[in-house]
Amino acid sequence: MSGAIYMGTSGAILQQLRLEVLANNIANVNTAGFKQDLAVFGRESSNRNASPEGGGAASSDPGRLQPMLPFNRRVDFSQGPVETTERPLDVALNGDGFFAVQTLGGVQYTRQGSFSLNADNQLVTADGLPVLGEAGPITIDGDAVSITVEGDILVDDEEVDRLQIVDFPKPYRLRRTAGARFVPEGPGAVGAPPEETTVIQGAVEVSNTEAITAMTQMIEVNRLFESYQKVIQTTSEMDQKAARELGRIE
Repeated sequence: MSGAIYMGTSGAILQQLRLEVLANNIANVNTAGFKQDLAVFGRESSNRNASPEGGGAASSDPGRLQPMLPFNRRVDFSQGPVETTERPLDVALNGDGFFAVQTLGGVQYTRQGSFSLNADNQLVTADGLPVLGEAGPITIDGDAVSITVEGDILVDDEEVDRLQIVDFPKPYRLRRTAGARFVPEGPGAVGAPPEETTVIQGAVEVSNTEAITAMTQMIEVNRLFESYQKVIQTTSEMDQKAARELGRIE
């Protein structure tokens, strides 16, 4: 393979990987608590916040053509906008930290605070996972629910539990498990209650993906991909022409 074709193919692969990241961000623009992925190239792809979902030089398939620059995904944990819903079980965090939820695979962490009650009156996430308080899964038996800025849950003016809110050392060593949920990984990834975070009842934190910015970047990526395709096509035609000329000379 000629150098120009390799460079063109490598560039096209990078743009395809970047397109996948942007498409996933846009698909989750309406997912509460979602944290967008950033496409990271070169040295930054080894950043401690990068997830193992990357491609490029990290691929273990020796037969796969690798892009010239290492590529990976890094989660952007910046806080998204907080929108008022006035639903009493919706909760947003203003500041650092995550809600703890119980899954079949253990405790996981999220900022997706669109909660509801299941058939057993347990407080659960949008996908039905129990939300954890300091005493375990939270059960709400009553009518009037009030949640304080510290995360205390009062039912009919009686305190029943406090939301388990956990933060981790930065830069975060958290791996995305599904959608807006994460698990800590690596040494030192031990959680503790954040000091300055406040709880907002009747609101949710929405995705930190800026749809217009992401769509503009997708247009840019498509144009770059087409440019690399043109390089590959033009170089291939030149190589074929040179081979035909060489054959006539011989």
